[in-house]
Amino acid sequence: MTMHVARAIATSDRVLLLLLATAACTSGKDHTDHSGELNAGPELRGFVLSIRDHTVCISGGSRDGVREGDIFVVERIMVGYVGRIKITSVDKDHAVGIRIAGLRAPEPGDKATRDDANTPVHR
Repeated sequence: MTMHVARAIATSDRVLLLLLATAACTSGKDHTDHSGELNAGPELRGFVLSIRDHTVCISGGSRDGVREGDIFVVERIMVGYVGRIKITSVDKDHAVGIRIAGLRAPEPGDKATRDDANTPVHR
């Protein structure tokens, strides 16, 4: 397999995953297993799935440790810092937040990492 074919397959797989996850986020129903999308290690990381106005849907939900009030830093490859979002609602596989800082609008595929230094401690 050539490098170009491998890149095209990887890109199409990522686009399909984002489309399925976006559909799940906007419909409120889970259409796919997102357990591989979120790293719940020392840093809680996911991806931006969809954006509507100032509302941002990210991969990862309550089963991954995301909670209402969490603050996530959004970054983009080749750009760096995009902004911050505060989580306002969480289901088991997705979380929705509002933009609270940043000059750029988040885009699907941007990396979202929980900012533990600015996230309230949950009891």
